[in-house]
Amino acid sequence: MSSLAVSQAEPVAGAAPGTAQGRPPLRRRIALIPTVTLLLGAIYCLLPVAWVVIAATKSGRELFSTFTFLPGTGFVDNFQDLSAYRDGVYWSWMATPPCTPGSAPCCRRACRRSAATGWRSTASGAAERSSTCCSRVC
Repeated sequence: MSSLAVSQAEPVAGAAPGTAQGRPPLRRRIALIPTVTLLLGAIYCLLPVAWVVIAATKSGRELFSTFTFLPGTGFVDNFQDLSAYRDGVYWSWMATPPCTPGSAPCCRRACRRSAATGWRSTASGAAERSSTCCSRVC
């Protein structure tokens, strides 16, 4: 009677132990699914941000007539228009700290100081006499 010899395949040179023919182990292949999912989610969240930044560089004409993610030539004009809007009110808005829970201690300190002196700032940056503080709604 002849005997059947069952031979095992020799591992491929450089293959990690426990892998068949050099393929990555199952655990590594399964870990690829969450990674791809998170990358797709990041792209989904960051794509609109990239669009807004690129759209800021376009003129009104270029906004809908050029490729979406191709920067335009209107950045300087847009920046000048932004600075000229209502005599530069945008920059005073940027200089005003937002009223958030994290900035509340700073706002209270500034309110006490202005209430003690009786002066407050207006939206145009001018100071006016006032007995109340933080009368603007943030």
